[in-house]
Amino acid sequence: MLFIPSSSGALAQAYSVDSVVHGRLTNLDNNEFIGFQYNPVRFTYDRDLNWGAVQWRGSELGGDLDYLGSGPHTFDLSLDYVAEPSANAMYAQTHITIPQPNYQVNFENLETTILNWTTPLEGKRRPARINVILGPRFFNGVILSYRFEILEFHEDLSARHGRLTLEFKQWEPTLNMQP
Repeated sequence: MLFIPSSSGALAQAYSVDSVVHGRLTNLDNNEFIGFQYNPVRFTYDRDLNWGAVQWRGSELGGDLDYLGSGPHTFDLSLDYVAEPSANAMYAQTHITIPQPNYQVNFENLETTILNWTTPLEGKRRPARINVILGPRFFNGVILSYRFEILEFHEDLSARHGRLTLEFKQWEPTLNMQP
């Protein structure tokens, strides 16, 4: 927060330097969700395009290719969580309680939830489908890998500050222009 002095010398109302953007991870198979505050410095996602070489079709200058389709979007998402009363409150609805009244975030429960989301679903032989919302952008995908890093501990060795890094791969059907 930045406080701006008024003309009378008193402090004006608090002015936030950064706008708060919210994101959400939703398990589309059981409707559990985890919300987060998302103020990115940089976000990158990419997609491979599959072009196959063919014999020249027209000119001898080359450059003729067949479009064989495209791959899904892939990206990594790193989220920091702080477990203390002064931290911003998080919202979530899962079968295990992640937000706690005393610390705001229970990292062990967050880790258990992600483990449940990455376990193959019984009878379907696939992981849960996850919807990732980042402000105006959203992706439907699966979690390919995760990393849970504890950066700071409480006295009882429970996590105070942790970072969750998820690697996603989009599962929506991609356009295939082959006849």
